[in-house]
Amino acid sequence: MGGTRMLPRPATLEEWGRVFTDVDIWHHAVAHILKGEGLTFTAVTAGFPGSNAVFLADAAYVVKIFAPMFEADYPKELTVYQLLSGHSAIAAPTLLAHGHYDDGNSWPYLITTYCPGLAIREARPKMPPEQIHAVAEQLGKMIHMLHSITPDHTELSPLTWDNYFKDRIPAVLSTLHDEGLMAPEIIAALGEHLRNSQTFLKEA
Repeated sequence: MGGTRMLPRPATLEEWGRVFTDVDIWHHAVAHILKGEGLTFTAVTAGFPGSNAVFLADAAYVVKIFAPMFEADYPKELTVYQLLSGHSAIAAPTLLAHGHYDDGNSWPYLITTYCPGLAIREARPKMPPEQIHAVAEQLGKMIHMLHSITPDHTELSPLTWDNYFKDRIPAVLSTLHDEGLMAPEIIAALGEHLRNSQTFLKEA
């Protein structure tokens, strides 16, 4: 199988959308990751399209490779899986391994067990009312358990508008500057306006 091979370098979501489900592009990386973790397999298939590159190995393992634009999600998802590991009553995949695939860039990845199932959007039309109610009750119990889990890691912070703006303002201003989409004076004024908006929302 050899060493690592270079993966695509998408700069936009449009470019990412053209490559992130292509098994031919990702097969070597997925195989390299699984071998490095001591996991054997025979076939790799694409998972359900989402945000990141997700592939199934023999319907036994799920390999999730995080896109550069979503890399910040990696420590958060890793923390959630680690928190859930002690709660067997919550139906969730088991985290098997995590790390980085290095091809010159460092691509974070997670490996979990595969949980077969059917999307609720496909199952619900065929379910009688009593079954729907039973599923809702089961989900309610699991959500209650999830709310009782207290994170003890700094990677997780409350999802608030304040935190959202704090993360997004520098990134947006940097993109506007790098792409030359606005004059520097306008970007500076916009930055001040956004920071003032953040303060206003925090106090509201």
